[in-house]
Amino acid sequence: MQKQTDNKITVRAFALGLVIAAVFAMMTMYFGHRRGILVTSTQIPVLPYILLMVMVLLINPLCRLIRVVRRFSAAEILVVFCMGLVSSGVSTFGLSSQLVPLMSGLFNEAWNNDQSRWNQYVAPHLDEAFFVAEPGIQAVSKQYLDVVNTVGAERRVYDSALRVVKARELIHKAQAEIGNAQSLRGSESTKAMALNRARSALLLAENSLVQAERHWKTVCADGQDPDPVVRDYPERLVGGDAAVQRVRDELAALEREAFERVRLFRRGLPVDARAYPGMVPIMGEGNGTYVARVRRMFHGRRSLDALNDARSVLLAGTAMDQIAGQVSSSLKVAGERLTPILELETIRQSCSEIENKVAVFRESRVAVETRLAELHQSSRDMSGAEARAIESKIATAKREQRSLARTQESLESDLAGWSQRLLAAEVVQATVTAIEELDRELSTQSPEAVLARLDAIRADYAKFDASIRRFWLGDVPWQHWVNPLVRWGLLIGLTYLVLMAFNMLIFRQWAYHEKLIYPLAELPEHLAGAVDSEDGIPVVFKSGLFWSGFAIAAAFLGWNMLCYSDVVTGIKPLDFKHFWKPFVEKSALAGLVPTTRSEIFFTMVGLSFLIPKKISFSLWFFSALYMVQLLVLVWLGYGVNESSFETEWWTILNFRTAQGGGALLVFSAVVLWKCRHYIACCVAPDAIRSLDRSEQVELRLASCVFLLGSAGIVLLLWRGMGANLGYTIFFWFFVLLITVGLVRAVTEGGLLGFQAWSGPFHFIRAVFGMDRTWTSPSLFAPLMVYYGVLFLDIKAFIAPAMANALKIRSDLRIKRFQFHGAILLAVALAAVIGVLGEIMMGYAGGADEMNSWFYSSFPNVAGFGQIKTLIQSPPAASPAQTGWIVAGALGMAALLYFRQFAFWLPHPIGMIMLVNPIMIAYWFSILLGWMAKSLVTKYGNKDVYARVRCLFLGLIAGELVIVALAMLVSYLLDVSIPIDLNRNAA
Repeated sequence: MQKQTDNKITVRAFALGLVIAAVFAMMTMYFGHRRGILVTSTQIPVLPYILLMVMVLLINPLCRLIRVVRRFSAAEILVVFCMGLVSSGVSTFGLSSQLVPLMSGLFNEAWNNDQSRWNQYVAPHLDEAFFVAEPGIQAVSKQYLDVVNTVGAERRVYDSALRVVKARELIHKAQAEIGNAQSLRGSESTKAMALNRARSALLLAENSLVQAERHWKTVCADGQDPDPVVRDYPERLVGGDAAVQRVRDELAALEREAFERVRLFRRGLPVDARAYPGMVPIMGEGNGTYVARVRRMFHGRRSLDALNDARSVLLAGTAMDQIAGQVSSSLKVAGERLTPILELETIRQSCSEIENKVAVFRESRVAVETRLAELHQSSRDMSGAEARAIESKIATAKREQRSLARTQESLESDLAGWSQRLLAAEVVQATVTAIEELDRELSTQSPEAVLARLDAIRADYAKFDASIRRFWLGDVPWQHWVNPLVRWGLLIGLTYLVLMAFNMLIFRQWAYHEKLIYPLAELPEHLAGAVDSEDGIPVVFKSGLFWSGFAIAAAFLGWNMLCYSDVVTGIKPLDFKHFWKPFVEKSALAGLVPTTRSEIFFTMVGLSFLIPKKISFSLWFFSALYMVQLLVLVWLGYGVNESSFETEWWTILNFRTAQGGGALLVFSAVVLWKCRHYIACCVAPDAIRSLDRSEQVELRLASCVFLLGSAGIVLLLWRGMGANLGYTIFFWFFVLLITVGLVRAVTEGGLLGFQAWSGPFHFIRAVFGMDRTWTSPSLFAPLMVYYGVLFLDIKAFIAPAMANALKIRSDLRIKRFQFHGAILLAVALAAVIGVLGEIMMGYAGGADEMNSWFYSSFPNVAGFGQIKTLIQSPPAASPAQTGWIVAGALGMAALLYFRQFAFWLPHPIGMIMLVNPIMIAYWFSILLGWMAKSLVTKYGNKDVYARVRCLFLGLIAGELVIVALAMLVSYLLDVSIPIDLNRNAA
């Protein structure tokens, strides 16, 4: 029966899904790094939802109207949507925007230098094969670290011995002074004063000797006498310093090679090199530029074939007078085949015209800027109507300034394209000239000389795009990236397989036994008409309440978009954040500043209406409870305000994140225990024998992939990256616990964004400290890099998207393995495009010019800089943090136990979300959604709820559309429009 009702994935849906995954990956990269717009930074990626609505409201009606192409079914639409949904985050927070900066950041000379000393604290503990580096640099870094540590230890021994010897000398000197004072001739008072001074000096010297000997015993516990050390060690130290310098020079030579590789990526390729393959049209270049490049490739390769014919004749070894005719004929053909692309004068004329236009616009901009400065100066002395008139003139001048800037930028972009064409044309002209000169001088040249000149001419063909490699691969030095890409590809690919298998294994328990509703899967199903539709149009789009909600969100956010675009002057955007600071900073509630706010987030309000009341209540209740705890601690004198309780990504917990971390451990452990039969079903299949045959196969295969894949990941992290085996096993289990908790927060709580400021390194630091030999951060430094790529800034974490996609598959009864294969292929395609695209984008304009968080702050400060700090100054254990972790764990255990009897107790999901700092931006919107749903369910019936739900679906759709429009307007007008779904704690 199951096989008869399963829907197959159509070829067109599969093909369209792959195209969409690729296009979305490219758009996400472009907007993120060239426009500063984070397209995908939550579990609701904008582009797939916009595509879904376009397919439902535009493409399907059009297909039905023209009756040539069959309209897309709800299953087809949602297959395409799911392929875009799961893969959308891969090209940003999910993978590429964190992997590429880390791969290229370890040997960035701006960060890795003598002041930061990464060559002592970071490089020795990380395998260079995972980074853009020079082979052997880790081994030499380890050697350098060992030599530095050895010489440093010897120097400490010598300094301690020297203290003892000097203290003894001071005692002898003081004793001699006492003898001299006793034999001193003169008055008794003079003699007494000298004696007192000598005795005081002796007392100080004895105290110094006691301290020096105590220190000596700690440094040299074998009872060695310090005198031989003081005598012999100076020579040893000189030799040690020479050894340090020798290894340092060897390391510096390797570092220079690695620095040069990274410098090229950070600053970009030379102007005559191509980062993107010649076959790829580049955004911003005109059709003429692309066509000219293709023509140069075509005619250049034909010309090169003729040169190769001449070269073959020369290599035959025949005398020049016998082959001159053949060679000359081939040279003439080569020159003639370049004639169609000889356009030097035409290009020079075009460049000159554009340069003149640019100069005119520059002068116009200078005039407008001068007028603007004069208006600003005049506005200082005006008020009332005159001031408003001046402000209007200023706004008009600013618009004119931006318009001129956009035009000038467009012209400069055209000029850059024409300049590249000019460079290529000059090379073509020089090549033709060189061929003609060689043809004229054939009779006076030996075959060897002709062959050398011919090879020099052939080498120039790549400079004007007549190169297969340049046309298909570009000029990116891929040899620098192959090794790290292969290693990271294997590790990340295995991780994605394990996460997908893990979601399959926990899905049955959650969806069928615990009946979770998956609100982020319910949303696209309603919009696609999978739940109900009439005449191919989903019922929700025929609801007046839906369009009312849409209008509410679109009107308010559209107003802000209008304000930020500055098309209309004199209007101000609405504040949806509503920080509490102005109202409470001088009251008893001042402890809540600076981040507490009542933010209105239309999408979060809409989602909160879709989830059960007990879930939404828990989410806002525990956020409010945190505020109460914060106030109590402030009132008790433990801090001034929220800023007094520090917490961060890696190792520092405050009372909130520590409680959330403890609660997360207990909650996730219980959830994993409930799913144990499915997780281990490949070795214990009795638990699934009652299921459908196809589901048994799916679960057993997923179990096998999960268990073997987890073992493979542990093996790669241990043997491949060099992490300690014990910490690797602990780390991976902890990561699975975090994954379970965060996926549960999405599937049950509908949260669209989160960060987990409670992880394995927080736990190690809080409970054990990192200042012991067996807890040294050097043991798990590679794990921190891996964690940083996939699990640190997880706003677009792939695992919850996989869970929502599985729910959609189940609801629409799509064939299992077809669906899983389509999702994995879309993810793989997006990953390849995302990673390779970021590399090419870095070489094209310089990685230093890309998104500053991903390419500066993240790798330098949050990544390698944090590793260096922890290894250099390892933090001790924190009993306070441990206490809060235990309190959170016990609280969660009690909550889970007593909710079996007292159902009125809050749901535990809100407690685990204490690890999520972004809840400060969500809680008030969740409260509004909870209040609305409580009123509707109390005073209305099921039909009323279904109708009102359309209003809240409209709120979500309205915000998504405005976010997409804001991206478009920002691109067209070249202005910053801060309207997106990204929210932060600050």
